[in-house]
Amino acid sequence: MKANDSVIIVSDEYYMSAGFRVPKYIFLNEIVSLNGGLVQLKYSMDREFDGGLVRLDGSQLGRDGVPLFFWRNGQIRNFRVNTGGFYISDSATLNCRFDNIRIDSAKFGIYGNTYQRTVFSNISGRVADGIGETSLCSLMTRIENFRFEMDKGSGDRPQTGISIQENGRKIVYSNGNVDLGATRPRAALVNYINAEECSVLGLQLVHRGTHENAVVQYADATRTGRVAAPIIRRRYSTMGVRCARITFFSGSDDPHNVVGNKLVESRFTGSVSSGECGRMVAVQGKNVIRQCDFGDGKPFFGLTVANQEFEDSYLAGNRKLDFPRELLKRNVIRGIRSHGGLQLAD
Repeated sequence: MKANDSVIIVSDEYYMSAGFRVPKYIFLNEIVSLNGGLVQLKYSMDREFDGGLVRLDGSQLGRDGVPLFFWRNGQIRNFRVNTGGFYISDSATLNCRFDNIRIDSAKFGIYGNTYQRTVFSNISGRVADGIGETSLCSLMTRIENFRFEMDKGSGDRPQTGISIQENGRKIVYSNGNVDLGATRPRAALVNYINAEECSVLGLQLVHRGTHENAVVQYADATRTGRVAAPIIRRRYSTMGVRCARITFFSGSDDPHNVVGNKLVESRFTGSVSSGECGRMVAVQGKNVIRQCDFGDGKPFFGLTVANQEFEDSYLAGNRKLDFPRELLKRNVIRGIRSHGGLQLAD
């Protein structure tokens, strides 16, 4: 290794997802200097962990034996996309910027793994399968000023909204306008799964169809240690609303798996067939839903959930929210009102 080399630092700790290892931490970096056994890196690292450092030289393989693509210190501006597939995919970036991208046709608006210190700005157009998916230890990345309309779908994968997952940290989606049309997304419209200090701010989302999930979900997909969580699907009925599907994760007790995430000043127009506006399952770290307007639904809290804040928001219903006393002791639920002004939760 030498100065200016690109390196990847990966933690020994991981969990399994769809047959792949998902490390707890990945840091992309550049070498500034070497002095004996001391390596000076360009970017600071805010975590301590056992792991390894590898020079990125193009020989590393990613998923399915495909070479690991990596790009640093670059920009793409004023670009137009028309494809039946992905215009960007399982590629890692460090200190890159995508600006003023117009999508006539593509599967996703933003999609990929290990985006770090990267900015997507002024991205707009029509997508088939998803709005944004930032996965596999993406870090300190911003998606801002985005506008998307969702088409009927490619048919080869489920349609989704925004997913921040697989140990993503400090990712911000802001000032977005999304029209899902009459599509039927499989997952929650905004999904935080094993995410830390990530935010969705000022999102305006319209959905004219129905789907079998919540508007927003905070979920921990791991158990203690390195084993993926089993998923149990059940039928559930609450407050007279029959939920078509509830997904319970066994989860872990680690408060750092899903923590510090926010959904703030966002508005959702449309219906939620499951009857849920927000879902928190197997989550112990503090997360926030605040100053949001939900077109339909009610919040759902798993039996073990703690430290969540759901406040100063509007729901479409006119019935008081009724939660077990123990749940109210462990979480903050207050300032919830109907559009007609009825106080639904103190």
